[in-house]
Amino acid sequence: GVDGKVAQLGTLAAIKEAEGLDVFLARGCYTTEVEICEGLLGRDHFHGLRRACGGSRHLMLAVGCPTTVTNGIAYCSAALSWGGKDRVELPNWSLSVADFPACRGEDFDDYAMPPEVKLEPRPRQPVVFSQWHRQAQNAIKFWCLIYGRQHGPE
Repeated sequence: GVDGKVAQLGTLAAIKEAEGLDVFLARGCYTTEVEICEGLLGRDHFHGLRRACGGSRHLMLAVGCPTTVTNGIAYCSAALSWGGKDRVELPNWSLSVADFPACRGEDFDDYAMPPEVKLEPRPRQPVVFSQWHRQAQNAIKFWCLIYGRQHGPE
């Protein structure tokens, strides 16, 4: 980091060029069909996701975005930080299916971009398989919207 400082993971300062390059690679070096925040990397991606959810409701609904964007979703998407060893030891700066509850159009209407950029507490993990399955499908759909539809069959 600058002056020997290392940014704490989970903070906006921790999203550096390397994380942006990871997203660039996940997007197949701009060869995939990205529906949300195409061309945005790093902190621009973080802010773009928050703005898209807050100001582009029609885009989010038109592409079938399954959930509103929390700071956690925006941060982890920009940092390509998904998953962990297991749900018990999952770091707060990494996404899991718990972060992808289903939303309705009204949820996008009611969405207000968080005034701060710090990560929210992690939502409760799904307790039944059918809920986990729905939220896993939402996470996959969101991945495809921000990194490229070509990832869907994977």
